[in-house]
Amino acid sequence: MITIEEINSYDKASSLKDRWDKLIDEAGFDISLSFDFTASLWEAHLDKKDIILLVARDDNDIIGIFPLVICKKRFFGAVPVTTIGPLSNIFCFHNNFMCKARVDECFKAVLNHLSKRHPKWDVFEINNACEDSNIMGIIKQDHFKDLLRFDGEDAPYVKLEGSWDEYINKKSGNFRHNLRRKEEAFQEGGNSRIMELRSPGDVDAILKKMYEIEKESWKEKADISIALDEKQRRFYESYLKKTASADRLLATFLQIADEDIAFMLHILHRRICFQLKMAYKDKFKERSPGFVSNKYMVKKLFDMGFEEYDFLIGNPRWKQEWATGARKTFNFYIYNNNRFYSNCIYRIKTMILLLRIWKQNS
Repeated sequence: MITIEEINSYDKASSLKDRWDKLIDEAGFDISLSFDFTASLWEAHLDKKDIILLVARDDNDIIGIFPLVICKKRFFGAVPVTTIGPLSNIFCFHNNFMCKARVDECFKAVLNHLSKRHPKWDVFEINNACEDSNIMGIIKQDHFKDLLRFDGEDAPYVKLEGSWDEYINKKSGNFRHNLRRKEEAFQEGGNSRIMELRSPGDVDAILKKMYEIEKESWKEKADISIALDEKQRRFYESYLKKTASADRLLATFLQIADEDIAFMLHILHRRICFQLKMAYKDKFKERSPGFVSNKYMVKKLFDMGFEEYDFLIGNPRWKQEWATGARKTFNFYIYNNNRFYSNCIYRIKTMILLLRIWKQNS
């Protein structure tokens, strides 16, 4: 019989670290579900009093861990709703349920627990679930009457098969021409290099360099740079220290005349490299620092014998150019059919969705 234990204490959650990461490794889950990543999210959002951790047990064996966050939102900018969903909704690579067995039963037990202990939620929200996730397996079984599904962003990746030369030769002539042209344009100024930092002792320097670059990037103007967001800063300061100590961090900095002009932040795990973040100074945009940095990294990963370079969520043109494939992701909204208010919202949303579909097809 599956039982659910609720944990509201960060300190008590920390006692699960070894079992947590063992579960991740046994099931081959994404690095963004690891204890260190989740703990850093929790630390960055400790001002929220509505983070809960549900542990699913079969007898004494932990078979599922569900870090959840309860949020107040407004649909259509006006309708107040209470949502609940994975803590990784805040920031994740590819969302999944951290459950290695009896996933369907575990999730039903989680929803049953929530209906008793936290009955006033309106929507269980799940973002960026990949096609091959546990979540998709549950949803496809059609247990939920009040459910809406929307396409999410694609998640491009490079399958690192063969060699760098084989990979490049499969690319279009236009791509290879652009690669040569942009590299030549970048090298015209001379005095350039790429610096790698990855040890725990480098973390303070990495953070300082990242902040300085983002302050002169488009992200600053768009109000999404790390320097402008205290929660982002808390997350990166926490997570980079943890992942560097586990020897999984790789930060690369592109320099011209000893000035840092671009950075790429990578997490290395199970022969997969995850590109966590990148940015470059706007004044160097014409020299294609992002393209040059990507070329360096893809070639390096081939040389290191990695299996995959995951660009994570988002599908801008530059990611499409380098990628050999993309994972389809979906966003799910399960409405609480025990609440009249939630049922009303579901019907309104469904009508709007059907109207949009009708307009597209007409």
